[in-house]
Amino acid sequence: MFKSEQSLFSPSLTASMVFNVMSDTEITRADTVRFRVMRAIEANPQITQRELAEQIGTSVGSVNYSINALVDRGLVKVENFRASKTKWRYLYVLTPRGFAEKAASTHRFLQRHIEEYEALKLEIEALQMELEKSDIPAESYADGKVKRHIPGKS
Repeated sequence: MFKSEQSLFSPSLTASMVFNVMSDTEITRADTVRFRVMRAIEANPQITQRELAEQIGTSVGSVNYSINALVDRGLVKVENFRASKTKWRYLYVLTPRGFAEKAASTHRFLQRHIEEYEALKLEIEALQMELEKSDIPAESYADGKVKRHIPGKS
């Protein structure tokens, strides 16, 4: 899975170095938005673009662009329905091809998150080893900050 696990335990380890050794499961921001849009649509076909944007943490324009791309690719079908006497709303439905793509995307995202998790575990282990090897003991506090104890001072 990793190109070089030996380099992960170097004292000068950084997060960017850890993520650079992960496999090439490249997922772009647009892929992430499309995937989250498909998940939300599957869960609630009557969701509005504004609700989608709030739910996935992006702009309405980005959601609109993603939905149009999914429609163009034949992954989502849009149907009109009347929400009230004065307003028309849309119903978003994943097509059979959309369900297949969502399943494949779920697999890719899961694989990528597993790789990130494994890389973070290695980084945490390396940082713990580095801290254990240091001459200065560290004390952790509830606020998450680390306070170094200086010998001779209380």
